Amino acid sequence: MGSIKNDLPAKGVKQYRTKALQYINDRKKAKELITEATKKTKSEVGRVESFRNQLLLLVDAFDDWVSGRYREVPYKTLSLIVIGILYFVVPTDLIPDIFIGAGYIDDATMIAFIFRQIEQDLHKYRLWKQHQNPNAVETHTTIQTEDE
Repeated sequence: MGSIKNDLPAKGVKQYRTKALQYINDRKKAKELITEATKKTKSEVGRVESFRNQLLLLVDAFDDWVSGRYREVPYKTLSLIVIGILYFVVPTDLIPDIFIGAGYIDDATMIAFIFRQIEQDLHKYRLWKQHQNPNAVETHTTIQTEDE
């Protein structure tokens, strides 16, 4: 029998898999999701910094894929990236965020689960991002130029 820690993310992935395809196949919807996730992430001041950084990295990776800047993403990885973003943005996750604290725990658990699954691909993405702007400084586990 699986533990709750492992079962919760697996159920979340299954629940959002079909929905993720809609965003992967529709550039306009994808851009709207990226915008919404970025706004929500930046407005959630109480979030644990590492969780926030992981989420912003997923949003950056999806944005670079949607924009055509970075296409070296296996389909499974792309699906998991979108599932993670959707799980954070959509208010009907497995434990609603209105249950202060508990709702954020399942968001963080889902993002951590996804990171474990796609760790190597995210590492390649970070290297690519650094190569694109060698004079960049690292922020929120991704890259930002010193001018920003």
